[in-house]
Amino acid sequence: MIVSDSLLSVPLAGGAPMVLATPSEPQGLFVLGSTAYYQEWKPPGDVVGGGGVPLMAVPITGGAPSIFVSAFPAFTMSPGATDATSYYFSPASAVGKVGGLSKLTPPSTTLDALTTEQFIASSVAPYGEYVYFIGTDTALTTGFIGRVPKRGGGVEHLVSDIGVPVRTFTVDESGLYWVQPLGRWADGIHRGAPYVVQHAGLDGSQVTQILNDGPNSIAASHGQLYFTTSHEIDRVAATGGPITTVAKNQDAPTMLTIACANLVWANGLDTGPDGGSLRGSRMDGAVRSPDGSASGPRDGSVPEEASMIHGEGGGSPKLTRIVTACIPE
Repeated sequence: MIVSDSLLSVPLAGGAPMVLATPSEPQGLFVLGSTAYYQEWKPPGDVVGGGGVPLMAVPITGGAPSIFVSAFPAFTMSPGATDATSYYFSPASAVGKVGGLSKLTPPSTTLDALTTEQFIASSVAPYGEYVYFIGTDTALTTGFIGRVPKRGGGVEHLVSDIGVPVRTFTVDESGLYWVQPLGRWADGIHRGAPYVVQHAGLDGSQVTQILNDGPNSIAASHGQLYFTTSHEIDRVAATGGPITTVAKNQDAPTMLTIACANLVWANGLDTGPDGGSLRGSRMDGAVRSPDGSASGPRDGSVPEEASMIHGEGGGSPKLTRIVTACIPE
C-alpha cells in the first residue's frame, strides 16, 4: 500500500508493516508475483519520451528498488488492474495522448497495445479471457462498458450510454456491476445523483438495478456484491434482494478490495483527524486473528467489528492506495 511517501507491505492478519521503498509521491502501484511496481510522480516538463516515467520494481519480501522500464507511460489515468500474469491499463502521456488499453507482462519490458480504438479506461477489470472496462471517448462526452480479449483485438461495446463520469466498476463470474448515475446535467453529457448499482451479464445483457444506492467502493465474488456505506461493509446478491451486513461499526470505509477470502478496506480517511486505518474481515463476516485463523461467526451473523490490519490513528500518514495479493505461504 501507499502511505504518504512510503511503499508498505503488511500481512492481512495484521502485524508490523515492512517498508519496501520511500519514493517521492509514489503512484500507479501494482503487484505481480513476488514484485511490487510503482512510479514516482513527475511534473509534465520532466517526463521523457513524450510521457515516459521510470517504472520501478521492488521485491515484496524486501530489497533494493530497481528500474524495470526506463520510460513507461506516466500514470495520468486511473490505475489499472492485474491478473495472474499481466498488468492492464489505459496509458496516457502528459500531453493527453490516449491509447485505449495496453498490457505489461513481466519479465518482458515490452508494452503491448490491446486495442486500436482510442478511449480512456477509468476502471479496468480482467476476468476470464477478457479485460472489461469503463470507457469514455477522447472528447469526454460518452461513457460505455466494453471488453477486449487479453490477447488483443476488437473492442466490444457491451453497455452504451452510461453517462460521464462512471468510475466504480467490478466483475465476477455472474457479470458486471457498476454504480450508475441517474441524474442528467443541463449540458446533456455529465450525470450525477441519484445513484444506483446496476448488474448485467458478462455480455452486457439483462441490465438490472440491484441496489438503490451509490456506494463509493465495491468488490464482487461468486455472485455477491460487497459494498461500503458510511459505517458498514454490506453485501447483496447479483440478483438483488436482502442486504447482509458483513462488518459494522466502521468509519467511512473506502478502497474495498478482495484478497483470497478476505475483504480489506480503509477507514477514516475523510472523517478522522489523521491518516485512518486499514481494516479487514473474512468474506463470510468472520474476523481474522493475528495467527491468520478466523474467529467469530461463520453462520452469516455479524461480529461487532472487523480486525485491525494497520494504523490506529494518532496523526499517522494517510493511505492513498491499497493493493492486495494472495501470496501462498
